[in-house]
Amino acid sequence: PLAVSLNTSVLTTPGTFKGTITITASGANSQTVNVTVVVSNLPTITANPSSLTFTFQIGGTAPTAQPVSISGGSSLAFKATAGAGAPWLSVTPGSGTTTASVNVSANTANLTAGTYQGAITITASGTSNSPFTIPVTFTVTGAVPKISLSVSSLQFTATGGAPAATQTVNVTSNVANPVSVAVAGGNWL
Repeated sequence: PLAVSLNTSVLTTPGTFKGTITITASGANSQTVNVTVVVSNLPTITANPSSLTFTFQIGGTAPTAQPVSISGGSSLAFKATAGAGAPWLSVTPGSGTTTASVNVSANTANLTAGTYQGAITITASGTSNSPFTIPVTFTVTGAVPKISLSVSSLQFTATGGAPAATQTVNVTSNVANPVSVAVAGGNWL
């Protein structure tokens, strides 16, 4: 017996397609099998949500993965991949069957402040809209300013009303731009 199958990935429009299979054997007559394929309206595959947005402030907590539901048709196999131009973007699992969810993550490592664009591509053979993309925007803002002090306590000794020696506290910040600081203390400081 011979097994005959269809390559449905090239049948992307509805219609009737006719072809033949010719079987030959050395020194024998050939035989022809007529094949007719009727392609009805192909199912579509969808994603919900249809776009994603991540935000991150440098020094803060990394954004959590966001789920995307893939649906359409009846148990359609699909693949989900992160665009090559967005190394910060990932999707897991990389394949499944409808209806299923994938998780999209944004990696914060080595990113500077700015807006990054990427996409998740969904492909599914036998659908009318494959491949399609889910746009992803990732906004990274500057670091949260944090100050540090050179000392955490001071001790003064005052004798007979004479002023005590001045002591220094150095204030530094984790950001390049100057940070305004305010100093508060009792009326005797």
